[in-house]
Amino acid sequence: MPLIVHDQQYGNTILAVWEIGESEEDLIQLCLGHPDLPGIAALPLRHQRLEKLAVRALLQTLMPGATLSHTGSGKPVLDSANISISHSRGMAAILCSRECRTGIDIERMGEKVVKLAPRFASEEELGMIPTSDPSAMLHAIWGAKESIYKLHGLGELDFREHIHVLPFSLEKKGILTARLLKQGVQETFTVSYERLENHMLVWVLSPEL
Repeated sequence: MPLIVHDQQYGNTILAVWEIGESEEDLIQLCLGHPDLPGIAALPLRHQRLEKLAVRALLQTLMPGATLSHTGSGKPVLDSANISISHSRGMAAILCSRECRTGIDIERMGEKVVKLAPRFASEEELGMIPTSDPSAMLHAIWGAKESIYKLHGLGELDFREHIHVLPFSLEKKGILTARLLKQGVQETFTVSYERLENHMLVWVLSPEL
């Protein structure tokens, strides 16, 4: 069942997170008729199948009859709204909006992100990471950049060079500011985040340009 469902500030927007407790067979029943089913069934890892099935089941629960497709670059597309999806071990998330561009990320938190941080965080961003519980803040920074990357939708973004998270104090639930800088173009985003037990949920909405 969805853990979180609520409208956002621009209206006509749905944010939902599904905690995956169903069996694979039950999720398949919820997704019968979806064109992606054969491809999902061919995935080698069970957790990958569960996550992708849960995304489609959640979409059918929220928007019955909606069909999810993808562009050539892999960006998800709905005919009636902008959509962003994410999934991690045990969780699936969707952000849909008729008025805004969307980006969402959910990640199961762990210490691996500390080793990977120099690949996606700038020196300035690394400098604001606390020595206690660095994982949570790094996941918020990663989630912000991943969400903006999905919202941008055009690829060819370097997380260290093109997306910059401004200093912020990490809370259980809050907002941060990030800027996209590329080829002289600057765009500023207000990014929301929420810690859901051992997962970090991050999302961004921005009015259509």
